[in-house]
Amino acid sequence: MKYCYYVFIFLITSCSISDTKPVLPTYTGAINEAVIVMDDHYWDQLPGDSIRKYLSTPVMGISWTEPSLNLIQISKKAFSRIFRTHRNLLLIEKGEVSKFVSGTNLYSQGQYFSKIIFKSNEDLLAMLSEYLPVVLYDIQNKEKKRLKSKMFFNKSFDPVFRKHGYSLDIPKEFTLAYDQTNFSWFEYSPKDKELISGVLMYQLPFSAWPSSTSLLKHRNDSLKKYVTGEQEGSYMALEPAYQPYIRYLDDDLQSLQIKSLWKMENAFMGGASISNYVVDSTKQSVMVFETFLFNPGSNKRNDLQYLEVILDSAKKKNLN
Repeated sequence: MKYCYYVFIFLITSCSISDTKPVLPTYTGAINEAVIVMDDHYWDQLPGDSIRKYLSTPVMGISWTEPSLNLIQISKKAFSRIFRTHRNLLLIEKGEVSKFVSGTNLYSQGQYFSKIIFKSNEDLLAMLSEYLPVVLYDIQNKEKKRLKSKMFFNKSFDPVFRKHGYSLDIPKEFTLAYDQTNFSWFEYSPKDKELISGVLMYQLPFSAWPSSTSLLKHRNDSLKKYVTGEQEGSYMALEPAYQPYIRYLDDDLQSLQIKSLWKMENAFMGGASISNYVVDSTKQSVMVFETFLFNPGSNKRNDLQYLEVILDSAKKKNLN
């Protein structure tokens, strides 16, 4: 009887061990970096050119060229354990049927992966053209989610948000630099760095919509009034020498994003700027959520992506 008891315990323990899924390691690699697994001869020819064209496209709204993603190409033979856990993977391999798959947690926790399987070289080029924009979109969204999961937000700005009727997820390191009836300015400016990250909330007249020229003119008027510099007569303005990048944010065409450059008139400052314009039909106005960055001599892509996470969090408050 005692023998049967030990056999029973052994069987239960064995089942528990066999049913336990292996714990995946944490992903590795730098933010906005992707490992491309494909044979060298494809990388050195048209397929590689296509990947670089789509995934390393320059970030809009920056005065110099920065790629959307930093790419690391390795062959399938060199795809060792070191690379398998990378945060973003694109696997390209030949197969019997051409198809595209994507998902998460293939080799590591929180990892994004996509796989392009192609039957012929013609299929490969066609699939790269079709799916690489999807891959870039997915990776950038995944990176934003990773950023947001590590951010801690300030809960003390609710009175400001109630006044505007909209809220934002403002990180705890930001302070309220300026606040008027229709204009609020949040800022992060550490003493040990030459860095200023700003977030603005304000309203423009409904008559400015949807002309980007009119929106930017009213924007300049607001910034001249409220965002002034330390030097007398200095104020924030749009950099006219840079062509703004403009796109709609939704299918209803009720929100617009403009990426541009700003400069401080009568002072030596400037940087990148992103503005989201949202139609508020209730108030008959255009709500503006804007970020600006001053970080001279440093790359801007990752800092701008951090600020975009804040912009993406904008939502209308229920005031009832």
